[in-house]
Amino acid sequence: MLTLIGSAHTTRDDAAITDVVDWHLEPAHQAVWTNVNRPRWAGGTRLVAKMAGAKVLALTGVLVDGRTREDDPIEVDGRTLRFRYDVRWDARPPSWVAVEDLGEPFDKATRTARFIAFDEFRRAYRALHAEDPPRQDVDHWAV
Repeated sequence: MLTLIGSAHTTRDDAAITDVVDWHLEPAHQAVWTNVNRPRWAGGTRLVAKMAGAKVLALTGVLVDGRTREDDPIEVDGRTLRFRYDVRWDARPPSWVAVEDLGEPFDKATRTARFIAFDEFRRAYRALHAEDPPRQDVDHWAV
């Protein structure tokens, strides 16, 4: 799955990107938020995070489960994002990757999370981590 973090005002510079990544890696913020309840999301789904505004890929991870938490809304660009989905983020990549370097579907504008083919996810994972991704469900079902 391709999802968004950051905001439309995030800039493509090391300090801004590091701030967003650090915020998401804090134990209390290991999640993605949306303003739409997504009942089709499933635990164990691998995801890659595209940073809104900066147009870079910055993190990969796995949804802890598909359940929505509504007890922790956040405000982004004047919108309240009420639905939180917990994520177990992979180790921090050595650096971020500009979406134009990867081409479709990453370089296309998007306003919401969407499913992508595993081959596309693998390409993004390799660009960020320089290795093959773990199996889709290996970490999720081992817990």
